[in-house]
Amino acid sequence: MWRLLKIVFPVVFFLFLSIKGMSQGLNWCPQGASWKYEYSGQQGEKGYVSIDYVGDTVIDGKTCQLLSRKRFYVPAEGSPLKVKKLGTTITYYTDKVVYVWDDYNEDFDTLFFFSTHAGDRYPVAIAPVFSQPVLMRADVQS
Repeated sequence: MWRLLKIVFPVVFFLFLSIKGMSQGLNWCPQGASWKYEYSGQQGEKGYVSIDYVGDTVIDGKTCQLLSRKRFYVPAEGSPLKVKKLGTTITYYTDKVVYVWDDYNEDFDTLFFFSTHAGDRYPVAIAPVFSQPVLMRADVQS
């Protein structure tokens, strides 16, 4: 009996810790996450923007993800590939909503609602550097 407890207890203990860790909240942006999207500039440059998870931080008691943004592009005149650092974006996830840090208002704003349905709409503030945010609307298609 004692031998069985020595085997079962550690297994149950580690299973409990695993479940407790998962219940702390899903991370919408796990380690190693990376996104890329096409970029076309006003001067005719073409390339892509890369957004990569680079670490975590804590703001106002919230565990946040740090996302590094870089633009890789070739200018219109065809010179070699250039890289421009676009800065770091800070996000956090709770209750099926991803929030993004708004530098202008120094607060978090909604980036994604994962509980929306086709036809739903919600406001999204896009904050250009050194200017007041532009309020846009996200229309959920599917």
